[in-house]
Amino acid sequence: MQEIGKGDRLTLDTTQLMEPIEVMALTSEISHQAEAAFAWLESSCPLKPGTVIGLGTIPGCTGLDFDDFLDPGDGIEISFERLGTLHCQFAEPQAKLAPSRWPVRPELKKYFGL
Repeated sequence: MQEIGKGDRLTLDTTQLMEPIEVMALTSEISHQAEAAFAWLESSCPLKPGTVIGLGTIPGCTGLDFDDFLDPGDGIEISFERLGTLHCQFAEPQAKLAPSRWPVRPELKKYFGL
């Protein structure tokens, strides 16, 4: 936290690489502030430089908000002001997917053996 200063007002930019979808938000919209989450975590285990911690979803930064979902082969970039960019590419499943309580989207039927 020392490197970025006050972390509750950072700009977040999320881009889905396969389609021109881009969402911008602020870390101040997260339910739990980073400082409180880090303090709670550090009370039970030391955090080392480079540790990645997920703090949940910023409102408006999820496909659920727009009925848009990631599929195998898709990629995303998440950039935090003053922190850098995380690149993630989603691989094809290596085995049949287990049943889910959620309806199977047509794009995923082949991974469920349907």
